[in-house]
Amino acid sequence: MAVVGVGGWLIVTGSLVFFVGAAYGVPRVFGARGAEERLALLRAREDAWRSAQWLYAAGPLLAALGVAVLAAGWPGSAGVLAGVAGGAMFIGAVLWSVSCARRGRRIEEFARGTLPAGSWLGYVWLTLAGLAVLGFACFGVAVWVAILLWASAAAFTALFVATRDIPPFVFYLVLGAVGVWVIVAAPR
Repeated sequence: MAVVGVGGWLIVTGSLVFFVGAAYGVPRVFGARGAEERLALLRAREDAWRSAQWLYAAGPLLAALGVAVLAAGWPGSAGVLAGVAGGAMFIGAVLWSVSCARRGRRIEEFARGTLPAGSWLGYVWLTLAGLAVLGFACFGVAVWVAILLWASAAAFTALFVATRDIPPFVFYLVLGAVGVWVIVAAPR
């Protein structure tokens, strides 16, 4: 299998691992109406919540690694830009892993929204930047993929700026779709 295909499989696998964590953890916590309801949901499935953080963290690391591997298989500026995107996403994923560790250890602070936000903010901004730069990498390869990435990055940035929050699963919906394209149709 060509390096590009391996990159695509890593992106898809990372996205799927993230979604398994989301489904296994306490997904209802994100729709809870207040801190007390969130805390009660988390306490009821504390072990599942803690275990899910490993999957939440591993998925983005794998997806970012996939983008970096993709970069190794593309020549010229597409490869360089995909490498920059993969690097940004990987650093962001490391910061997200810090957030996941905190979420798992400090459940009450998570439920109350009082965890330190620095690593979360770094993750979001680096992932948004990575999506946009990956769009530039894809522009000479498949314009529709570039447009998908740019439109997603722009919409997600607007959402994040307006609400000061974003559900991370949206990143892995887009990256999962890109990964499938890489596996099925991207030039080798």
